[in-house]
Amino acid sequence: MSQEPNQQDTSACKVSMRRFAGNATTRNMIDLLLVIIILVLLGIAAPIIRGDYHDADKKSRGSNCHDNASCVKLENSRNDNCVCHAGFKGDGEVCTDIDECETGNNSCPKHAHCINVIGSYTCKCHHGYQGNHCLDVDECKLGIHTCNGHADCTNTMGSYKCTCRIGYYKDEMFCKDINECKAGSHSCTNGTKCLNTEGSYRCVKESS
Repeated sequence: MSQEPNQQDTSACKVSMRRFAGNATTRNMIDLLLVIIILVLLGIAAPIIRGDYHDADKKSRGSNCHDNASCVKLENSRNDNCVCHAGFKGDGEVCTDIDECETGNNSCPKHAHCINVIGSYTCKCHHGYQGNHCLDVDECKLGIHTCNGHADCTNTMGSYKCTCRIGYYKDEMFCKDINECKAGSHSCTNGTKCLNTEGSYRCVKESS
């Protein structure tokens, strides 16, 4: 024989159902809040992860400047300005090398030639000159000439010259002995005989 539930049991069951429904709603709201928080955090974090804020910050600080430029703060301005380094020209975002040799904007000495390098230039002394001011090298005094033993060295600006001594003549790079006797350029008188010597000659009395 079945027993019908009484009114008290029915009321208790309804209360339990309401509590369950209430707990479920609370959990759903908490879950929804968590989802919203996660979405907000992702919305904030995503640009940071992508570097958007960093790029914007870089742009505001002038980091779009070329590698050969610097960011300079302008007076009465909230923005920075890109200025090319010395030796470069451009708008700061694009900087190209200035050829100081071609423009003549260099301080190379008179006896030197200009060599352009990226962002600057160098000066190289001409042959026969040396030092920071490219002064003449005295090859004769320093003994770095190629004059042979029968020539005298004379220094010139940036070079030198070899002059054959008396009694010698220049034959290409060498000074060779002049045979005065054979050439008839001696001063021996009658009764004497010309004998050639290295660089000169001598007159010898002929035997009777």
